[in-house]
Amino acid sequence: MAEFGENNKSAVGPPVAGWKAASGGGGMSPETPVSNGNCTVKRLQKQPSCESPTWESAGSDSASKAIPRRSSLIKDGSRAGRDRKKTRYYLLDAGLQALCWEPSKKESDKARISLASIREVRTGRNTETFRTSGVYEQISEDCAFSIIYGEMYESLDLVANSAEVANIWVTGLRYLMQYGKHALDMLASSQDSLRLGWLEQLFSSAADSDDLEEDVEGLRLQLAVKLIRSVNPGVGGGKVELRFKELQRVRTSMSGLTLENESGAKDPGDNKRPIGRNERVTKQDFIKVFHDFCTRPEIYFLLVQFSSNKEFLDTKDLMRFLEAEQGMAQVSEETSLKLILSHEPSEEGRQQGYLSLDGFTSYLTSAECHLFDKEHDGVCQDMTQPLSHYYISSSHNTYLIEDQFRGPSDISGYIRALKMGCRCVEVDVWDGPDGEPVVCTGHSLSPPLLLHCVLDAIGRFAFVASHYPLIVCIENHCSVQQQQVMWQHLVKILGEKLYVDPPYEGKSYLPSPHALRNRNSTKG
Repeated sequence: MAEFGENNKSAVGPPVAGWKAASGGGGMSPETPVSNGNCTVKRLQKQPSCESPTWESAGSDSASKAIPRRSSLIKDGSRAGRDRKKTRYYLLDAGLQALCWEPSKKESDKARISLASIREVRTGRNTETFRTSGVYEQISEDCAFSIIYGEMYESLDLVANSAEVANIWVTGLRYLMQYGKHALDMLASSQDSLRLGWLEQLFSSAADSDDLEEDVEGLRLQLAVKLIRSVNPGVGGGKVELRFKELQRVRTSMSGLTLENESGAKDPGDNKRPIGRNERVTKQDFIKVFHDFCTRPEIYFLLVQFSSNKEFLDTKDLMRFLEAEQGMAQVSEETSLKLILSHEPSEEGRQQGYLSLDGFTSYLTSAECHLFDKEHDGVCQDMTQPLSHYYISSSHNTYLIEDQFRGPSDISGYIRALKMGCRCVEVDVWDGPDGEPVVCTGHSLSPPLLLHCVLDAIGRFAFVASHYPLIVCIENHCSVQQQQVMWQHLVKILGEKLYVDPPYEGKSYLPSPHALRNRNSTKG
């Protein structure tokens, strides 16, 4: 990370789930640290980039993506036209109370920032120091963040060597500010027997059905990845697989070191065995990776606030949550039990009426907790009034997907607008070559589209999102000959869905949206 400003300090920190202080005051590491011993960091280039950092660890043949105990930062700034840049290591002290850095000419008690003094952790290049640094355009927005601290609201402006590292520190520091060290200790020391029993049963059931190698213990790597993704579909399978392989490399490395210590020599090829897709995953590794990828600290802290035992919510705990946080009225224990039976993954939890962290996560991320009012899924307004009595979702220059002068034209503009529920699209029609009308913006550099291709897209996607009428606003610039071709295309492509009925005699109002369902109407 790069630090900007003459009087800046530094701060950065690991992800919240599973933090603990490194032994010997070394900083912060995950609850289950992986290949982060003896970390060395490759020196960054002068211009920081958002490429992934390379963390090298003893006994590992390839780069590890584990969270390091300390982060390498580049202190960079501009003053009086002179570029300044320093590389430092930043870490949190053993008590998670202050940010420290090294090397520094300052005394150790001065080379630190108290977490209690931090006012804000701000993402992006959003301080005066960044804007006047002279290298503003070279800094990635995703890699930059600032720490505002002290009575005078000083800013510590940092640039990580990857967006991932920046996100780790920003997230971690914000959690420390909001919840404090005690909440992280609570998360790290949590022994959720309900969840652990469910995971062990889940693993054993999958291992029993995995009969690829009956004599080998564990679960095939790909099956373990699939099992975790079945519980948490949002997590990337590639990331889960890499984490399993990393744990296997560490175990292989550690077993090699043990053999070397016992025999005094080891086979150099022992640790170079490739880790294939048929590698077996142990129960311990499965539970560890599941915790890493499927534990959301903010949901855990919310559960702890309402739980009477800090492990799960019983029916009364869930009642209090539904009333206090969700604003639900007339909640009973039967209501809570119904939710538990719907979302709790463990059989024991369902039988006992307990909602574990995973069940609580399932409930909070389900459709039942959507902000959108379910009553509005269906049309609740009177749609029998004249068409002119309604506000209509409309699109201007629908065929343009960028700017109005030289940007590209594309059929996808119509498809996207119609899928979003737009009920009025614009078609600017001009004379085209070979007697074929084209859709384009006149007197601009945007390329034209053939009219019949535009009408094809309208015909296919007009009523995907809504059955109420689609108004095709035609801005006609065609000659009489090509107007005839335009009409032929409209009739042929839109067919019976094209509304061509004459006005009702004696009626002074337009038809209603209800009467025009699944019909295309043209407007000139």
